[in-house]
Amino acid sequence: MEINEEYINDYVKMAQQGDKEIHNALIKKYKTLVRAVIKKRMYDYSMGAKGIEQADLIQVGLMGLNKAILDYDFRKNVKFTTWATENIKSAVARYTRDVNLGMYLSRGAKELYKD
Repeated sequence: MEINEEYINDYVKMAQQGDKEIHNALIKKYKTLVRAVIKKRMYDYSMGAKGIEQADLIQVGLMGLNKAILDYDFRKNVKFTTWATENIKSAVARYTRDVNLGMYLSRGAKELYKD
């Protein structure tokens, strides 16, 4: 299925209502956005998140894209790509923070953080 940028709000609305075909088409179309965000931010993440594979970051970025599709509200007057970019960035940042947290905390602090 070909996604037309002009009707992106309608496509996202249909995906939110449960149309799996359109949802998958949106994920496929914006997979390049995920890769671009990861590539642009890779230097930042590699400095603080040594040992995290790029494939892991892409998978987390796709989860952020999925959240963006499900939570997008066109009435907020924000373009979908902007909304998705912010969701992808926050998902990857949260993941790298959680992975790095295990490296820097003592055992007692880790147990407190888990609860």
